Amino acid sequence: MVVSTEVVQRWGGGGHGVPVTLQEFLADRGMGAAQPRPALDLAAVDVRPSRIAAEEIAGLGCAYEYDDMVRLRCSGGFSFIDLCRRRWSDSALPAVDVVLLPRSHDDVRRILDAAREKQWAVVPFGGGTSVVDGVDVTDRLTVGVAFWEMNSVLDLDSETGEVRVQPGIGGPELERWLEARGFTWGHIPQSWERATVGGYVATRSAGQTSTGFGRADATVTNLRIAAPIADFDLGRAPGTAAGPDLKQVFLGSEGSFGIITEIGLRVRPLPEKKVYEGLLFPSFVAGKRAFRQLALDRVPADMMRLSDAEESAVNLAMSGLSGITKQAFDRYTALRKVAGGCLAIVGWEGPADVVAARRAHAYTVFRQFGAVRLPATVGRSWEKNRFTAPYLRDDLLDAGYLVETLETANEWSQLDATYKAVHEGLRGALGDPLIGTHLSHIYPTGASLYFTVITPLADDPVAQWKTAKAAATQALVDTDATITHHHSVGRDHAPWLTGEVGESGVDLLRVIKAHVDPQSLMNPGVLGLG
Repeated sequence: MVVSTEVVQRWGGGGHGVPVTLQEFLADRGMGAAQPRPALDLAAVDVRPSRIAAEEIAGLGCAYEYDDMVRLRCSGGFSFIDLCRRRWSDSALPAVDVVLLPRSHDDVRRILDAAREKQWAVVPFGGGTSVVDGVDVTDRLTVGVAFWEMNSVLDLDSETGEVRVQPGIGGPELERWLEARGFTWGHIPQSWERATVGGYVATRSAGQTSTGFGRADATVTNLRIAAPIADFDLGRAPGTAAGPDLKQVFLGSEGSFGIITEIGLRVRPLPEKKVYEGLLFPSFVAGKRAFRQLALDRVPADMMRLSDAEESAVNLAMSGLSGITKQAFDRYTALRKVAGGCLAIVGWEGPADVVAARRAHAYTVFRQFGAVRLPATVGRSWEKNRFTAPYLRDDLLDAGYLVETLETANEWSQLDATYKAVHEGLRGALGDPLIGTHLSHIYPTGASLYFTVITPLADDPVAQWKTAKAAATQALVDTDATITHHHSVGRDHAPWLTGEVGESGVDLLRVIKAHVDPQSLMNPGVLGLG
């Protein structure tokens, strides 16, 4: 297996450079003087040598890899700090000692039995898209368990609407398989091109249409898990009162309790009609109230995203509008009293008549809050380009900018306080960064806020972001928001987990960990455990 430096350091092939329109926007904000900082060639960087001999794993019955780049890839995620370490390292990089490639539940069972015997730490690896230090290594002897060979669809029950898969299958591969049979899972987060179904489930991922179709964990019907102490087969009927739902113990466990080896998912027929559209609200407050009203009416769009003025201005700057077209747009938005307003993207999927009825009701509500519909090309452009942000981050890092995201959720009555506190925390730590914020993942009682931060890199960018992230996370705690809506806990959020679930809640997690993983082998450090 060949893994290139580029795969380890970048989201995708590139770089293509920062678009001129964004360069101009940043310059207008006084941020145009960043010093380019291209990535080092990892071939010239030392990687910690393996300490586990091939003889020790020969009897496991699965393939394995000792290549430095493969080991390095399976030793971290894609947070800003992960990328700093792999792009600009000035010391040897730690890595798992060997990457194991199981093909089945039984292979995983043998790996965990060997790990218990030999005291190996075990780091599961799906797509490596964690942005909260969900994948990392310590000084312990460590095996990485990558699911590149566990990527099959096992069964489709078309009458029930349920598919059973292995954890290593990616979103695009699963969707292609389902579409050929008239179905869709429809879970499509921004990490879709690299992440795996197992990763989605282990971290409670939320996709772009989660408002309409639910988060990843809400679609899980059953799980098969290999834990160090035992195997678990969980999930039976569509509903049960047979005690607590033990699937929930492993959903969101981030590999800390065991390895998910098979997953049952609820799927639905391919939609007859898909519509994605753009509109402008006069303000963030007006858009938020409109979204809340649709949620209260129980007829939200399937995809609902509202950008604040700052993020909307960036999106407009990068849209390519110029010359006469830009002048016409400016005149139109001024006439309709939404100039400088907030961009919303909304989408519906389903039977054509149902989409039409839901869409008609939505626009009745939107007009009440001053929204103006934009040309159909806006929605189509968003749908076409919705996975481009991680590629742009690569180019901004090359150009010398810190680029990172964080997210949360809170009740409607608390969202404004959370928005304000996070902005104040980030500005207190970073000066005057560009902070683009959007509202998404809508619930009857509240919504998610997602923040994107851009600012020139400091001499010590890791310390720069750690200070900012700590200030922002404390702002979440202080305003009773969740520390994470869909990025998960990892190691980054673990210091604040007690504030969310309480001392007794963390004690309960420790008891579960001690029962299923008494030697603390599994993904040490996530959730603040082991």
